Amino acid sequence: MSSQVKLLAARARLMSQPRLRPYVPKLTPYLEELSPHLSLIIACLNELGPHLHVLVEELPQLAPHLQLLLNELPHISPYLRQLLAHRATLFPALNHLAPRFIALRPHLPAIMTHLDAIAPHVPRLAPHLGALLPHMGELLRRFDTLQPHLERLTEEALETLLPHIKVIVDNLEQLSPHLSVLLFKISVLRPFVPRFFARLPLLLPHLGELLPRLDELAPELHALLAAPDEKLAARLAALAPAPPPPPPPTPPEEPNMWTGLRAALRFIQSATDKEPRRSGSFRHSGEFGESGEEADMAKVNAALDGAARQMHQLEQEFVQLKHRTSWRQQQETEEATRLMAVEGVLMECEDALIKLAGRTVELRLGIEAEEKKVGHEAIARGREARRLNAKTTMKPLDSFLARLPL
Repeated sequence: MSSQVKLLAARARLMSQPRLRPYVPKLTPYLEELSPHLSLIIACLNELGPHLHVLVEELPQLAPHLQLLLNELPHISPYLRQLLAHRATLFPALNHLAPRFIALRPHLPAIMTHLDAIAPHVPRLAPHLGALLPHMGELLRRFDTLQPHLERLTEEALETLLPHIKVIVDNLEQLSPHLSVLLFKISVLRPFVPRFFARLPLLLPHLGELLPRLDELAPELHALLAAPDEKLAARLAALAPAPPPPPPPTPPEEPNMWTGLRAALRFIQSATDKEPRRSGSFRHSGEFGESGEEADMAKVNAALDGAARQMHQLEQEFVQLKHRTSWRQQQETEEATRLMAVEGVLMECEDALIKLAGRTVELRLGIEAEEKKVGHEAIARGREARRLNAKTTMKPLDSFLARLPL
């Protein structure tokens, strides 16, 4: 009974908040989870208010993590709109994200900068957050290098590469030109990954030759990676292709008719480019120029008159549209006012029902207390005595009615 009273008190407290009142029907099934945090929720209504409609819809996923989320709210409130835009991928991963909120806090600005690119991969990254957190700063600093490869990195390669994340992060700058080939060949490289990353500093200068030939070298790759440094370096050097031979020198062109003609054309073109343009022409001089200008001006004036007529017509259409829009807005405002009045009446009725429910609970508690105080045996004796008294008082009445001449 006391838990029911607490839930009724929590509901009444929600109803007392104008911002929360419209959502009370949806919040009621979660009153047990919400009641311990009501004070904090009401204190944070300024931050939560613009997003309440979304948060209430997502409450089934948020309810198990309310305490952690409310504690973190001062840090995530500037990014709430951006986070809620990606709720479809972020909220299902809260089981992994919520316990790491404090560790993620220093990286929030960088994460928010790249959230549009990171969010689709959060469901696959979140289970491995513990291994990624120590290197989060460096990974976010080099995010532009990693972004084109996120799809492959988070799908098939993540579990293979994760145990070697420290070596990868330390050598990410040298690895970045070869990342696309490395991820493409990860299925071939998977059996040799531990040795590959153990020898990575020695392999880095030769990755451009090694990775494209990985399929060809796969049978001997185990022995190659197990070889001493000198033999490994010699074998990697042998993989480098020989430089291409220099092209033969171009023989000088023998003078002939075509070379002379090309030279003459180049000279004429350069002279034409250097010659300044004349300011006038035959068309723009004298009598012909004046008549041409008058014709052009007439065309311009006609075009301007047509544009003015179109603008006037467009302005009239715009005024009519504005009047129609204003009338519709007025009608909508009146409908909204009526709906608000009806909603107010409904809320008053609901408040009265809540008060009656509270009084009913109090009355039931009072009756139970009186029953305990008086005792069940005394109540039973009282009921029996009342029944006997009723029978004795009815006997004279029955004899009186029997004597009536009916």
